[in-house]
Formats: sequence, structure tokens, C-alpha cells
Amino acid sequence: MNKKGSINIALIILVVLLIVGAIWYYEANKESAFQMSLSHDTITTTSIQTTAASSTVPPSTSWLASIKRTSPEVVPVPSSVLISEKIRGKFAFIQGGDVWVADQDGNSQLQLTHAGSEGEVRDFTFSPNFQYLEYHIPWFGAYARGTINILDLNTNKVVFQVNGLTLYQFGTFKSMLGSQTPYVAFDSWINNNQFIYDAWGLDGPGGGANEYGKLLVDLQNGTTTVIQPQ
Repeated sequence: MNKKGSINIALIILVVLLIVGAIWYYEANKESAFQMSLSHDTITTTSIQTTAASSTVPPSTSWLASIKRTSPEVVPVPSSVLISEKIRGKFAFIQGGDVWVADQDGNSQLQLTHAGSEGEVRDFTFSPNFQYLEYHIPWFGAYARGTINILDLNTNKVVFQVNGLTLYQFGTFKSMLGSQTPYVAFDSWINNNQFIYDAWGLDGPGGGANEYGKLLVDLQNGTTTVIQPQ
């Protein structure tokens, strides 16, 4: 065999050895690479699940639980776009003698009523469409004997107010009252624009309650009608 043939055989053997070595290296590291890939996918999946879980955790309800212990009423307001944005999706409650709204976690608090020297709000109700807020102040001065206010939440204006003194001066109803100034209290909403309130009196020193009658208020027409007794 000449020198040139020996070189060719040596090159062929070298190429074969390189190929065999490459195959052995691939087989030896294939399982390790697969395990590393699987571990990475597991970590990624866990991370995604953790992120998703954290994004669905509800806000803290500790404030809401606290305000329910101190406020006579706590009313959740629906999230409808037809409702005024300042109360939409919030919770209404009584704080410091007035009606407020806030988010579920107590943030973004907004005062809706300003009772001031008239006294403190005892209770409140919303009209069915949440445009109006009715709030009741039990006592205002020696003759008022309760005040009912209706606040338009779209204009932020009180559109109706009545108390015992103004009711006493109310036309036909006055003849039924004699010399007594009545106590007024909210009854119920009939629809988005109409509601009923009650007039009460006190019979003698014993203070026994006596209902004089019921009155229907129409906010749209601006009228008040005695419905009981007729």
C-alpha cells in the first residue's frame, strides 16, 4: 500500500470515529435535555396559574364588614351604566349622620347628603332606577317632627322636602290635624317618580301613635295627593 492510500484510510477512520462520537453524545444528553425542558414548562405553567389566581382574588372585605356593624343600612348599588357614575357599583351607608358611598374596600368615599343643623339621617332608600335618594331625618326643631328629603343624584339637588310643619300648612290635610303638628315618615316607592309617605300624630300626654293618613308624591308632576283617608 502506498503512502497516499494510507492517508485516505486514516481520514475515513477519523470521520467514522467523529460520527460515532457525535451519536453517542446526542444519546447521552437527550434525556437530560428533555427533563430540563419539562421542568421549564412546569415552572412557566405554575407562574401563569399563580398570576391568574392573583388577578381573581376579591378585594378586602374587612372595611365592608366593619361599616355593616356601624351603619343602620348598607345598600349595594348595581353597576348598570344607566345609574349615575358617582354611585354606580358602590355601597351606600350612613356615616357621621349623612349618607355616603364607597367602593367595597372603602376607597373613593363620597358624601351624598348634607344634613347639617337639621339633624342626622336615620334611614334612606333609593328609587327603583337609583336616580333619587330619599333620606329621613327623624326630628328637626320643636315643630318639624321629621323631615323627608328627595335628592336627585343626576343634578345633586334636593327636589322635594316635607316635614311636620310644612305638612300642617298643607291645604285639605290641615283640617284633619286640628292643633297638632304631625310626624312624617317615608313609606315606599311606587315607581321611579312616585312615592308614599305617612303622617302621624300623638294622642295626649301618653304619646300613643295615631296615623292621620298617607300622601302620594309625584316628582314628575310636582303634586302631592292625600290618598288615605280620602
